[in-house]
Amino acid sequence: MNVIHEDLQSSSALHDDSENLGDSASNRPVRFRFLRAFGVTFGIVISLGFFHLVGKFLGKEWENSRRQAVYGKNAQRLKRLLLSLQGIFIKAGQLISILSNFLPDYFRKELEDLQDKIPPRPLSEIYERIQKELGKDPGHLFAEFDQTPIASASLAQVHLARLQDGRQVAVKVQYLDIEANTKKDLQTIRQLLSFYGFFLRIKGLGYLHSQFSQMIKEELDFRLEAQHIETIAANFKGNPQVFFPKVIHELSTEKVLTTEYMEGVKISDLENLTERNIDRQALAERVLTAYCQMIFRDGIYHADPHPGNILVQPDGSIVFVDFGAVAKLSDEMKKGILQFFEGVLKRDNDQISAALQQMGLIALHEDNQDVEKLVDYLYSRFLQQMTV
Repeated sequence: MNVIHEDLQSSSALHDDSENLGDSASNRPVRFRFLRAFGVTFGIVISLGFFHLVGKFLGKEWENSRRQAVYGKNAQRLKRLLLSLQGIFIKAGQLISILSNFLPDYFRKELEDLQDKIPPRPLSEIYERIQKELGKDPGHLFAEFDQTPIASASLAQVHLARLQDGRQVAVKVQYLDIEANTKKDLQTIRQLLSFYGFFLRIKGLGYLHSQFSQMIKEELDFRLEAQHIETIAANFKGNPQVFFPKVIHELSTEKVLTTEYMEGVKISDLENLTERNIDRQALAERVLTAYCQMIFRDGIYHADPHPGNILVQPDGSIVFVDFGAVAKLSDEMKKGILQFFEGVLKRDNDQISAALQQMGLIALHEDNQDVEKLVDYLYSRFLQQMTV
């Protein structure tokens, strides 16, 4: 619980910062939101482009000495923008923040606050949503309902409550305006990606938008999330080291999800883990084993593994929470992934090519030249780092 209170204090600080940015996202016209998003992001692109252009003339030493300050300042600009626009813009920032192998640490760390320290919405909005979904206000539905959220996310926030029978639960409530804003904001993001895809000559951004849109659509249906929790939990039945919250169906709908409250510290809180004498290597193996089971055996897995969604209990067991984003794999995909990684480790281009064909990612008999480039990239960006 101490960790939760620390996060709430950080959340309050971010809330104070966001108030200085102007009106909330729900009060802003679509055109204004697009112009603000375009203006700030274009300014960041120009700033970074100009910095690297100057670096070509003044040398690597000059560029390296100023890189952290320049990237950090632009990351702060992006974070302020996302916090002011709220909604799925924050979700996009969360996805950016976990790209640890593609972004410099001093850029990525500025965006990590977007993972679980989002300014909370007014309590009146939460009460109104619960009233609409469950027919009664929280005072009649719960023996206790904590007015201060324990977590605020891009699409919803979570409040602690106590049932009439004494059980403690977490009540996840979608924001009132999220459906309308999501539709508009997805259009804005599509326009931004189209422009930057053309301007920066980046291919595939249209596909990225379609995947992001599908993910958001699924996250807005809490009935689907409840189903995911129960499906994956059943696959781990009897495992004493991996836990999932139980769904309280009578207090759950498409827009409100009530589950058993599970205590724990964030898996990224290394200081707290050390204080609790948690074996970090064993913990890492536990998480990796759980994901291997979900992906390679079960074919359905938790697809939003940021630190706020994996908790560690005092005995070192892990708890997965927030199943808004879940992915499923076909048998062909599961077999192909195993074949792919085995081929990468052996640097067997024929096996890698066969695996990509098995997964349907490349056509049959495609030229292995691109596969060779892929293997070289994997070794230069990932595998070599593992040996450092």
